Amino acid sequence: MTMAGIFDLINSLTVGDKIILNDFRRPFTVVGVSKHYVLAHTGKRYTIIGRAPAERTHNDVVAGMPYCGPDWWVFGYAGGYDFRSEQWVAEYMQSLESGETEVSLRHQAPVVYLEVSGHCKAPFKRASVTVKVDGKEIVKEHDKPV
Repeated sequence: MTMAGIFDLINSLTVGDKIILNDFRRPFTVVGVSKHYVLAHTGKRYTIIGRAPAERTHNDVVAGMPYCGPDWWVFGYAGGYDFRSEQWVAEYMQSLESGETEVSLRHQAPVVYLEVSGHCKAPFKRASVTVKVDGKEIVKEHDKPV
């Protein structure tokens, strides 16, 4: 899957979609979508997916790649996390859009595999993303358990 294909899938996500992300075996459920972010959770874990390419290179995320990760709050978001409340999700998405909350740089990861219920007919055995940085091509590959 090309990087453009992953961004197409990310930008087509809607609330209620089930997604398999990177090497997570349990599907995430999309609970919030805003102009720049997608919020999804499994019940115990959550992730924020950027709908635009990463702006800078940090850890395994190369500028220009899709990325995901938890927020940057060390002790958690004020008031806790309540993914079942539409009002809470709307407030949280607003805090992301306003810049009050951001995706953690330390814990973000590149989105190298994304399967969306209804969008992928068969699982991939190998997915990769190619990004050009300073004229050099960097290929991030990911094995997907089948």
